[in-house]
Amino acid sequence: MSPSSVFMSNGPAMIRKPKASLYQLIAASRLETVMPMCVIAVISHLPFHFSDVFYKKIISFSFFTSQTFSNTDYIGERIYVQRGITMKKRHGLATRLMIVVAVITIICGAAVGTISYMTAKNELIDAGKMDLQHMANSATSLLTVLNERVENGEMTLEEAQEEARNILNGPIEDGAHDLSQSNFNYKNGAGYIIAYDSQANMVLHPSEEIGSPPGDDNTKKNRKDMILLAQSEDDNDSFLSYDDTDEKTEEVREKMAYVNYFQPWNWTVGITVYTDLFYKDLETVKWIIIGVTAGITILSLILFYFLIRPKLTQLKAVTDAATQLAAGDFREQELKETKDEIGVLSNAFTKMSGELRTLVQSIIQSSDKVSDAASELSAVSEETSASSEQVGVAVDDIANGASSQASDLETTTYHLSGFNDSIQTMTAQSDAIAQAALQTSEATTKGSDMMHNLTSANNASMQSVEAISAGMQELDKNLQKIVRITDVIENITEETNLLALNASIEAARAGEHGKGFAVVASEVRKLADQSNAATKEIQQMISSITKEAAENVARIESNKQQAEQLNHSVVATAAEFTAIEVAAEATKNAGNRLLEEIKRVTAQTNDITDSIQNASSVSEETAASVEEIAASIADQIQAVANIATSAEELTHISRQLNESIAVFKL
Repeated sequence: MSPSSVFMSNGPAMIRKPKASLYQLIAASRLETVMPMCVIAVISHLPFHFSDVFYKKIISFSFFTSQTFSNTDYIGERIYVQRGITMKKRHGLATRLMIVVAVITIICGAAVGTISYMTAKNELIDAGKMDLQHMANSATSLLTVLNERVENGEMTLEEAQEEARNILNGPIEDGAHDLSQSNFNYKNGAGYIIAYDSQANMVLHPSEEIGSPPGDDNTKKNRKDMILLAQSEDDNDSFLSYDDTDEKTEEVREKMAYVNYFQPWNWTVGITVYTDLFYKDLETVKWIIIGVTAGITILSLILFYFLIRPKLTQLKAVTDAATQLAAGDFREQELKETKDEIGVLSNAFTKMSGELRTLVQSIIQSSDKVSDAASELSAVSEETSASSEQVGVAVDDIANGASSQASDLETTTYHLSGFNDSIQTMTAQSDAIAQAALQTSEATTKGSDMMHNLTSANNASMQSVEAISAGMQELDKNLQKIVRITDVIENITEETNLLALNASIEAARAGEHGKGFAVVASEVRKLADQSNAATKEIQQMISSITKEAAENVARIESNKQQAEQLNHSVVATAAEFTAIEVAAEATKNAGNRLLEEIKRVTAQTNDITDSIQNASSVSEETAASVEEIAASIADQIQAVANIATSAEELTHISRQLNESIAVFKL
């Protein structure tokens, strides 16, 4: 950092970065510094930087203005701490504007003064050159007159030349020409007529010896240049500027010469004078211009300060409000509103702070709502997870019940196979009874000679009746087993229906996530209803078969008693022939009815078998549905876990947002 980059005022140390552009300042600054800088740019329309050279020139003036206007807010690039915020500002606005006004005034005054000074200087130089030309031409005219007198014989050439010296350089007094008595001198002898011959020897001079050669090479060169210039054909180019040493001060100064060539005498006649004598009187004018410019500058600064001070105060209020806003304080502030740019800025800032305050309040409210929603979502996810676990347990129970139902149906199918075998045996026995009845009927017609055969047939009939009775008892036992199995199936279907109902209730509690479970539970309940209906049909069929079997047992028992009576009445067979024939016919009819009942039982048994097979298919479908439900429950549990994780993340984000917003004051 250069020495000119840091200087002290009454306030904090001022730190300047030379040539920092507006865009760099905006990019590196915060809200409280950018807004005042933008206001300054709008007001002054000036750049935000000066070169190091300019700062070196105005550093002393900056110190003076910083002392004078130290009560004004600074928005320059300085570092200070306010409300816990480190802020950077550029040079004070008052100081900066005062510097700008002073510089503009000085530049304008200097420009006007310089232009006026240079114009007057050029005019005086031109006037001096005209005087030199006039004197040189007058001297040449005098020499022409004297030369005419020489040509007329009125005087000799030497007399004419001496006369010319006395007239042009003044009469000789005390061994030297007195220029004060000559009309051919410029500004009291500052300029005088001189002449050189072709060898550059002095032939006309107020103090130098006549005929003296040049004293040094520079003098010789200057004389040669004047001789060549005088002898040139360009009459408009008879002025010559050259450097010469002042005999009094021994200072090298610029001289201006105008020369003519006087051919009759072979003289180069001219007049020389130091150039600065043309505008010597302008020094006073220069100091007058400087004084007037300084006075105008001071008056401009004073007037500008009193005019801009109210605006600076208003701008300071906007800056303080911006600083308060940047510190997180969004409480409402009252800023003075005017019709100029700063007033528009104050109004816009007030609206902006109000909108920011409303925005922060909305964010706070939204954050609270998000937090509440996250909490509710977390609670719902926990309840849904618990419900899903309960549904999973219920589905497992349904699966176990379906497996048990399938096992029981297999057992029922096995018993029905044995029941079919018994029915086939009963069918064979019924055929035997029918055959025995037929034989009994034939025996009645053959007479007593067939008694022995009748006895044998009666014994066979007794055995058949006993076998039928035993078969019917076995059939009754199997039917009781079937009744117990159907009771088990009915209990399983009721439990399945109850579990499906519980699954529907849990799915309803789960809401949108449980719709799939509700559909599956409904299908399970339908399958359970179908199983229950099939079981009831089986129970009805078994009840009918049991009833008919009981009736057949009673009939068989009656036939057995009749056969016993027949056996006791064998001795009286002849007498009771008619009764035997009737009994035989009754036995035949009973055998036919028994055969029909057996066929009917066979058909019902086939129906029971088909129903059991249907129930087995329903059980398999139920098991498959239960597996699908289990998979869906697993997916739902995973989804609920993801929802719970998201709810926790949302709660954490909401908590962080609340902590960030808590720094704002509303």
